[in-house]
Amino acid sequence: MTQCDPQKRDRLSIHLENGEHNTEREAVTILRNGGTASQSGLVGITNATYDPTSAACEDGIKLPQTIFNVQSTGDSNIRFSSGPSKDYRSSLELLGVGNTRASGLHISYDPVFDDAYVDPDHGYYAPPCPEDNNSDNTVVDFSLIRPSGCEGYEFSHISMSERGYVSVGLTRAGTERLFNPVAPLTVRYDCYGHNDSGTIAMHEQPLTPPLHEDGYGKLYVKPYTVGGRSQALYFQDDDGNETNLVLSQDISAEISTDGLIYGNNGNTYGGWYTPEVRQADNDKTNNTYYGWGAGYHLSDAGYVNCNTLIGYHTGSGLKPERSNRNTVVGCESLTGWESGEDNVIIGSRNVTGGSNEGPSESIVIGFNLYEDDKPEDGTLTIGRGSTPLVTAVFTGSDREFALSDARFEIADADEYTYQFEHDYKSQGSKYVATHKFIDLLRDGNSSNARTILNYDFYNSEGAGYTLWSLNPNSTEMTNSPAYESPTTARPYAELCGDLRLCGAIRFADGTSLDSSSIFSALLPVEATTGIRKIDTATTQKIVLDYRSLELAGNVATSIDSDNTFIAVQVDGSDSSLVGKMSLDALSLYFGTGGGGGGGFTSENCNILLTNDDNVGDVNTAGMANSLFAGCNVATGAEGHNHAVMLGPQAGAESTVTNPNLATSYPNIFIGHKAGMRSNDVTHMVAIGEDAGYNADGGNYGIFIGQSAGRNSNYTRSIGLGYFALASQPSINEIGEGNLEIVTGLSDSQRLFYSTPNTSYRININNVIAGRHDRKNISIGTARLSPTAPLEVRRTSLDHDVNNNDYIQSWYCDDTLKAWVDCEGNFNTVGDGPLSENIEGLVEADDNDLTLAAGINVPQSGKLAIYEDGVLTGQKIYITNRDANLSIGATTYVVASRVGSEYRPVWVSC
Repeated sequence: MTQCDPQKRDRLSIHLENGEHNTEREAVTILRNGGTASQSGLVGITNATYDPTSAACEDGIKLPQTIFNVQSTGDSNIRFSSGPSKDYRSSLELLGVGNTRASGLHISYDPVFDDAYVDPDHGYYAPPCPEDNNSDNTVVDFSLIRPSGCEGYEFSHISMSERGYVSVGLTRAGTERLFNPVAPLTVRYDCYGHNDSGTIAMHEQPLTPPLHEDGYGKLYVKPYTVGGRSQALYFQDDDGNETNLVLSQDISAEISTDGLIYGNNGNTYGGWYTPEVRQADNDKTNNTYYGWGAGYHLSDAGYVNCNTLIGYHTGSGLKPERSNRNTVVGCESLTGWESGEDNVIIGSRNVTGGSNEGPSESIVIGFNLYEDDKPEDGTLTIGRGSTPLVTAVFTGSDREFALSDARFEIADADEYTYQFEHDYKSQGSKYVATHKFIDLLRDGNSSNARTILNYDFYNSEGAGYTLWSLNPNSTEMTNSPAYESPTTARPYAELCGDLRLCGAIRFADGTSLDSSSIFSALLPVEATTGIRKIDTATTQKIVLDYRSLELAGNVATSIDSDNTFIAVQVDGSDSSLVGKMSLDALSLYFGTGGGGGGGFTSENCNILLTNDDNVGDVNTAGMANSLFAGCNVATGAEGHNHAVMLGPQAGAESTVTNPNLATSYPNIFIGHKAGMRSNDVTHMVAIGEDAGYNADGGNYGIFIGQSAGRNSNYTRSIGLGYFALASQPSINEIGEGNLEIVTGLSDSQRLFYSTPNTSYRININNVIAGRHDRKNISIGTARLSPTAPLEVRRTSLDHDVNNNDYIQSWYCDDTLKAWVDCEGNFNTVGDGPLSENIEGLVEADDNDLTLAAGINVPQSGKLAIYEDGVLTGQKIYITNRDANLSIGATTYVVASRVGSEYRPVWVSC
């Protein structure tokens, strides 16, 4: 088998074989050609065949000679089609200066109005003619693309109708059809009053008339020197008769209605009354006005600079001095305001407004936006009328971007769609935010989606991992869960599937659980602590087992009755509460009447352990099913049912309105004065000295710590620590759902100090705080009302001991890698700067950057970094992988990061 030339083998081809012996077709070829830049990447399409076994196989190969080369052995027809309906047009774009749709040629066919048909009445040998079905619509456009915002603007200059009539000039602007051809050739450039709207420029020909032809008349230009003129227009009929059609008129660029373009001081004016007066004026510079009446008043006295106004009456109300640097494109946009600066307005009838001071630094794209109104300064609006699609604020510190009544979607049209939706649900009258994944490769009722949602976290160099993964690829669970409902509604998360946990579950009380095996390992099978576990075939039981325990006299030299305890089950008839009791306390239950020494079971099943002089002050008849223990405990208390008060003066003077003791008020007060004088509370847990003291109405509260919840009226709240969720007697808190955990802070240092009317707040030692109803958290110099899901705050007063200006910092293996400083800069640790783009001069001893042998054999050298023209003292290696690029010493270079390297993208000549 003959081997082809290596250069012709250096390609990627798609081969077709139709069963013909030793015959191949390389239908698609991508040429690499040994790394030759001018021929690498050329793409070819052909139906030519060649014999790969022939000695002359090279001659049969059709290689591309241009970036895209189609070679056919027969007719070469290239087809672009649209569909399936007439609502789609077919287009071809030839762009220049990169791939941005800002300049180029656009050729399109729009079938939506194409109703032409072939006349069936013509004879077999008669030439068929297309008929326009009573309306000869334009269906083909040859347009130039001009820069306009983020999308090029199409100006059509050659168009063709259904019958093939051709129009030349300005036939269409954007989507607006300016005119249709009314003859086989129609010329019109009607751009808001231009006098040359029907002008045809013809090159001057020799004095000798052209050859005449039967059935045709000809127009042409020849030299003509009569009356100071240099040329004239002539008409020749089909007999060769010549007629001079010259018509002279005096026109001036200074008169707008003459239709000429006026230019002076960088200004360009085109259109009737654009502006009102045209004259040289040094106060008017670099302005461009096109359209009937565009910038009408901007010729008045005063300074005007850098305005671009295009369209009928566009910017017609603006006046000098306060109207600069505006870009307005569209019919009747920005027409009523006398001032406005640094605006970008695109579309018709936008910001038609009133008078006097107009908008500044605003971007408006669409139509009928802000009619008789104006946007706020520094805003972006895209859409139509009073319901724009996009609204945004792009200046100031509170910048934002919003989609109004719309769905945000990321999609691969063939595989998946990822949607963000915010729908109103009538059931429950609430909005539901939904993240929806649609797996387009799965269909049918039984084929569940298999798109996996991963939450991946990576650093700036691509190192990272998947922290959270959701996989729906299984049968939907059909069980009907019955969750326990808390007394007070709480936020919740529900997972309708299995939870696979690689780590541990961390609880709010500081405990954790990382394996279910802990339940089996907690207690031994054989008793060593007095408690052992019994395993059966179906259950496990925990029992008391004292067989292996030492006698008390063997483990202690002395036994004091006041600090030696036994375990007792309280109210064993219908509860399993277990507590400890000293031998002294136990002795109170033995003797006459079941009491003595101030301890007894009283009426209404109350247990009272207190000093003798307090027994008469405890209203056991006004309370029920409660435990009171401590000196002067529960003095003056009333209305409690199923309460626990332990400690000196615990619950004293706390009253609850509870006629006939019919309602359960299971408050728990443990500690000196815990819950004292806290009236009308239920389900409160107060543990610690003065915890819950005077906390009227603090229902469902949990206060643990000295003075926690003191004087507080918070409901459904949790306070842990010294003075947590405490208040001042003169302040009436009205709030619920709060959490405060503090330690080492005085009362007045807390975020909740003197903070009335607060709900759903959280504070952890003034370092972590926020609002859990809004899902916002504040870290650092925390505050109770952050404005974002994560708000990081720093003040020099709180953080000067850090010896840095970090707002946030990132570490890897205890090594600082990056941080954000107080100037808002993102910084990294290392030899190179963080910026993706750098500039500087090649070091004098690193001129070997010219020796790169190719992309796989690079050369590196140091670049001295400059910033704003000042040498920073920082140096970094740059890598040259281009064998055709020479970079000598002290050369100015701009480099960009590519992967882990900085590569030169601009090299000084």
